[in-house]
Amino acid sequence: MKQVYSSNGIKIGLMAAIALILNAICFARSLKGYFLADDFVHIAYLHQALNGHMSSILENFWGNWMQTQGTCFYRPLITCGLLLDYLAGSASPFPFHLTNILLQTANSFLLGLCMHLASRRIIGKNNFCFAIVTCAVFAAWPMHCEVASWIISRVDSQCLFFFLASYSLYLRSDHNRATISPLSLLLFVLALMSKEMAIVLPPLIVLTTILTPGRRGLGLIKDCFTKTLPYIAILLGYLGFRTIVLGTMTGGYQGSIGEGLSQSILHRWTDLPSIARIFLPFNIDIFGANSRPAKYLKTLYLIGLAIFVLAQIRDQDRKSNLKIMGLLAGWFLLTLLPIYQVFDLTPNLQGSRFLYFSTAPLCAAIAALFSLGVGLQFSNTLKQPATLMLGMSRAVKLARYGLTGWLILLLVQVTVATNLPWIKAMKEVETFKKAVESELDKIGPNDRVAIINLPQSYKGSHMLYNAATMSVLFTPPLSKHIDLGGKDIDRIITFEPATYGDADLIDRTRFAATLADKDNHIFSWDRKSLSLSPYRAKPDDHVQDQKSLTTGQFRLDKDHRITIDIPGGINPLDWDYLKIDSKNISGGANKTVIRAVFSDSKSKNKGIDGFTITGTEALHMSEHKAWLLAGNPDRLEISLNHDDPTSLHISQIALAKLANQRPKQLVAGKGLKLHGDGIARPTSKDINPCFDFDATNVPGVHSVMYEYSRPNSWFEHYTGSLRAATPSEQAKLSGTIDGIKGRDIPLSFSGLGDSGFYQLRLAALDKDGHIIGYFTDPLNFQM
Repeated sequence: MKQVYSSNGIKIGLMAAIALILNAICFARSLKGYFLADDFVHIAYLHQALNGHMSSILENFWGNWMQTQGTCFYRPLITCGLLLDYLAGSASPFPFHLTNILLQTANSFLLGLCMHLASRRIIGKNNFCFAIVTCAVFAAWPMHCEVASWIISRVDSQCLFFFLASYSLYLRSDHNRATISPLSLLLFVLALMSKEMAIVLPPLIVLTTILTPGRRGLGLIKDCFTKTLPYIAILLGYLGFRTIVLGTMTGGYQGSIGEGLSQSILHRWTDLPSIARIFLPFNIDIFGANSRPAKYLKTLYLIGLAIFVLAQIRDQDRKSNLKIMGLLAGWFLLTLLPIYQVFDLTPNLQGSRFLYFSTAPLCAAIAALFSLGVGLQFSNTLKQPATLMLGMSRAVKLARYGLTGWLILLLVQVTVATNLPWIKAMKEVETFKKAVESELDKIGPNDRVAIINLPQSYKGSHMLYNAATMSVLFTPPLSKHIDLGGKDIDRIITFEPATYGDADLIDRTRFAATLADKDNHIFSWDRKSLSLSPYRAKPDDHVQDQKSLTTGQFRLDKDHRITIDIPGGINPLDWDYLKIDSKNISGGANKTVIRAVFSDSKSKNKGIDGFTITGTEALHMSEHKAWLLAGNPDRLEISLNHDDPTSLHISQIALAKLANQRPKQLVAGKGLKLHGDGIARPTSKDINPCFDFDATNVPGVHSVMYEYSRPNSWFEHYTGSLRAATPSEQAKLSGTIDGIKGRDIPLSFSGLGDSGFYQLRLAALDKDGHIIGYFTDPLNFQM
């Protein structure tokens, strides 16, 4: 007996070593990396908590995670884990990355251990080969780069750690006994306090109990009830407490983000390429389409499936092997239920963190193809010579060993390549931070650095995708350049989405005001040279409201394109939209899709690309950063997608301005201050926040219409554009202001409801109450 335990200990030690070695090969380079995206917000949160606001950490146990507006999560243990890393190294990213990789390593080992225990329970004997291969596949699975290298993605790995630890203790217990390990129950609680994904443990235990040989009928029902009741009781208590403290049982993303996710659920779950990427996780930005490694993996799957079927033919445990596959299939499906709202695996594997739980049974199932079943057995009842049968059995085993080795080596190669963008992204963010700090050191104490574009992402890795992450990057403890409590809070101006949105969209009105202020030093980030480039373009105030590029009938080439050369080029700051006067000669609706590309023929810069507008003759360009950064384009190429291009008559193509087509001013007034992140916030509890506006520039204006967005909703999320000519169906409040110019107009907080982020926008109305032109760029404010 001691020899058996000694042998088992050696095999478990081998599995732990494999988990450590493979994860080190795949992710060790991330240890030298920096922070990314939401990481900055969490580091700043911990810094503030340890400097007089420790109660905010405690509030996570009976309230919304980090008291964040726009989301609804209960994850207090995540902040506790981050706090331990912060205490170990302050703002150094090393302890955080080390913990992430250790969690990934521990999960690799625990998953292998769970498969060893599950196979022993269901088959009745040890199968360390299955356990070790499962551990190795999970350690090298390419979809784990997001969780291993992005610090805040540990919400998934930390939850899975407690989940697998709890499940392994359940599997270790004797299934004929009614006792449940108290430690297993405690770990289940810790998993639930890390992330909502842990709710799948009770149904997984029911499934495991059903597949375990032994009782049937009423005895099985009683066994399921006895084994699961403590876990179900904890789950019900969790859901009840969660509902009380959060006000909802489900939670998740709120506002227009949540609405957008809800509206696109059917599309995302029926997107076959996205589903296929779960099983073939190849980042298209790295490997391209139909890469050689992808073909190799498909081949391995097919061979592995064939050998698995062959191995079950004479395996006396084949029914039990199939039960294990059934357990893994059921587990996989259970993990998909909690992510029904957020599932979206993009071609560059963004969103893979949401499937981290699902990869546990998936990797185990892949490992089962190469390790479950002993292969063809010797049989005296068969007519074939025994040596032939023995040779076939050995051949199957050798084939499995060879294919398993090939599989692991292939996955390691792919994962190392997939993790490289995360390493490069961290390096670029750190370089960007140093470049901005250098500029801050050069300018005067009252001057500001404005950056028109930020590095958003790199081949699927998150970087700086909103104003919230950028606003804390240069604050203590990450930097000493910005004092959140002092007058230098707005020394850095950005034009990113406040929380989430199209990073290419920009508030043109706010950008123009930033340009006009001589104290602002404006830069753009050059991703090729990894440096800040001064933005030197200036608008020409004497340019007319419209410039015709050419006149007369335009002929389309064979590809339905029109190419126009513009001598001397054009200044993007002078023009707001491209106006195309067209007519469908054959009659009927004009269903033209227009795609305009501006380019600089000298530098061969593609410039603007992809402005696709259906059923309109105005292509708004100045709301796009790509347009403002286009340089001096001197060529315009328009591609037309029309049912019958020959019937389309274009009479004029011109560049135009919005000068008198919307109110010229909507700004923060008394009691409200616009900060560098583009969000206006109240300056005092004693002063009612107000706004100023001016619509006197719009010909025929009689009154002004206003619209307030829903909390944490953004008008552009619904239309994909900041330029609206019609009222929004998603507006929270709307109404009319009789005057056409006003100062210190109070914001209508009554009726808005919850605290959060809001938008206000105005449009000029004629005497009949019809909108003239377009709404203003929105004023973003926070309650």
